[in-house]
Amino acid sequence: MSSTWTDLDDLAGRPAYGQITTRLLAMSGADRLAFAVELDAEIPGALARYRWEAGSRYPAPGYTLAVIACAPGCQTSGAR
Repeated sequence: MSSTWTDLDDLAGRPAYGQITTRLLAMSGADRLAFAVELDAEIPGALARYRWEAGSRYPAPGYTLAVIACAPGCQTSGAR
């Protein structure tokens, strides 16, 4: 199963951390590594955009969950 930035951004803004976790766990290690590149490109702009919006939408915790799951150092079998 793969995920997209649009999916993550939507789920993180709700917030729907259980759904984010389920999607990330369903992804293969290779898919998570590929998604890490997309996260690196998208998160800085998204956080800057949401910082200026009033309201309850604050997706940073959901983004953080995805970064931790997709970080290259977490892809080894010895990661705990």
